[in-house]
Amino acid sequence: MALYSNPERDFLADLDEPLRQIVFGAASRKRVRAKQEIQRYGDVDRTLMIVQSGRVRLSRTSADGKRTTLAHLGAGDVFGVFALIIGKSKAYDADAESDTNLLVIDSTVFNGLLDREAVFRNHVFRFMGRRLESALQAFNDERSLPLVFRAAKALIYYADADGRVTLTQQALAEQLGVSRNGLGLALKSLADAGLIERHYGSI
Repeated sequence: MALYSNPERDFLADLDEPLRQIVFGAASRKRVRAKQEIQRYGDVDRTLMIVQSGRVRLSRTSADGKRTTLAHLGAGDVFGVFALIIGKSKAYDADAESDTNLLVIDSTVFNGLLDREAVFRNHVFRFMGRRLESALQAFNDERSLPLVFRAAKALIYYADADGRVTLTQQALAEQLGVSRNGLGLALKSLADAGLIERHYGSI
């Protein structure tokens, strides 16, 4: 799943090049093989991670063993920033869906950047504000929008620069909290309306 760079998703997209290089220089690198775990719910290590390449699945597992997908992440996406700032343990599992390269920033480095770099500090606050706004919008959509509209918004979110979505139908259904058959009907409606084209392995 190739995700294009944009400020709504890419943590580094709207940083100028000198500051971007400062962040790159301060971070450590971590490579995770496909299907390996990155973090588990309740982990206490205070780090944020930026996906350089690959795919990451965020999920939570209920007491009865049901696993719920929260997000599928690609290049530029970040996770762990809220737990890092408020000093809480990790609130979800993270697993590599493909071979993945991560930039890892621990709390000491992160706090140092906040203290020294006003532009970075303002960037983090804006990014968190956008994340909160997106979460509230997603909550509202789930309560008020028909599935076909929620599916359309998800496709736009996960589309690459060429407008292609390579996320599987099962993964997208889990993301939206619906059955695969229900999502299939919504995708058929979008295709019948001429809004999407369905191909083997992509939309």
